[in-house]
Amino acid sequence: PTRRSSLTANMIYNAGSIKKYEIWGSSSIPSSDGSWAGWIKLMDCEAKKPSGLPIGTNTNDDVLYANAGEDFTFPMNTPPVRYIRIKTLETWGKVDYVFINEFTFWGQVQ
Repeated sequence: PTRRSSLTANMIYNAGSIKKYEIWGSSSIPSSDGSWAGWIKLMDCEAKKPSGLPIGTNTNDDVLYANAGEDFTFPMNTPPVRYIRIKTLETWGKVDYVFINEFTFWGQVQ
C-alpha cells in the first residue's frame, strides 16, 4: 500500500487540491497568446471526498480514496485531440493555486 507523509495527508482535500475543473482539447497547436480559440471543452470533472466532512477533517476512507486516485471517463463521442488544457474552477481550500499530482490519459488512437 502507498503511504503518505502526515504533511501530504493534511493537504488532501485542502489548499490547492483541485475540486472542480474542466478538461479542454485541441487538435491544433495552441495559440501562444493564451486564448481559448481552437479549444473544445471535453468534459467537466469534480473530485469527490467519500466522507463529505469539512476541509481539514479526513477519514481513513478519504485518504485511501485519494491515494487510489480518481478515474474520469470521456464520453464515447469525444473527438480525438493532441493537446490538453485543464481549467481549474475551484480548489478544496478556495485558494488561487493548484496541486496536480498526476494526470494519465489513455485510449485508442484513430
